[in-house]
Amino acid sequence: MSKIKRSMRINHINQTILFMVFFKVQKLCVNLTLEMSYLYVV
Repeated sequence: MSKIKRSMRINHINQTILFMVFFKVQKLCVNLTLEMSYLYVV
């Protein structure tokens, strides 16, 4: 029982980290796209 709970907790932590990384990458991509469009406009 405790083993399953521990693995679930680890899984939850992994999901949280993955989500954070995904969010940062997405933000980075958006920033890059904005910079590129800005350069093209100017």
